[in-house]
Amino acid sequence: MRRRHHNSNITEAIEKRFQTAMIGSLARVEDYLGFVWGHNKDAISVQQAENRQLWEELREEILDHSNYQMRCALNDLRKTLQTMMSEDSYKETIVIKQPNAELGDR
Repeated sequence: MRRRHHNSNITEAIEKRFQTAMIGSLARVEDYLGFVWGHNKDAISVQQAENRQLWEELREEILDHSNYQMRCALNDLRKTLQTMMSEDSYKETIVIKQPNAELGDR
């Protein structure tokens, strides 16, 4: 039970890292190139409005693709963790000792 909770924490932490990387990367693009589409401005030119539309489409595609890849990676991780848990739960140690004639073992 404790191990399952720990595994859940790992996947949640990794998911948060993915999300932070995606949003942080998009924010950097907006910081560096936002002037092209009038980022954070109300009054923009016709060209900036066209560029803003392109940016919104690109941003949505990036988020969709990144979220898909994140879900795939998390599913792979969950499967691996589940396999590891299954293997651990069926692991048994068999001790084979040599007979000791002095103790009367046969």
